[in-house]
Amino acid sequence: MTNAFAYNIRSELTNAVMGAQRFGWAFDAIGNRQTHTANGTNRTYLANALNQYTNIRAQVTWLDPSRSKGNAITVQPQIMRCLARL
Repeated sequence: MTNAFAYNIRSELTNAVMGAQRFGWAFDAIGNRQTHTANGTNRTYLANALNQYTNIRAQVTWLDPSRSKGNAITVQPQIMRCLARL
């Protein structure tokens, strides 16, 4: 298994490939994490003025079997909870 890693100018890990698994991170100018991607699943991070994370949102992607072309759909978990109630 081959592992590969990439870092930004501040030595923060920005990309990692470990076998078939792929990961990515993006940071703001002072090092707060803005996004994280793990094997196609994205998370967005929001920080306040005190550099505390105030919101973390994960996106979920799946193939919709009801669509003839099998298009992928990405939704926020809040939408998924509403859909589950229907």
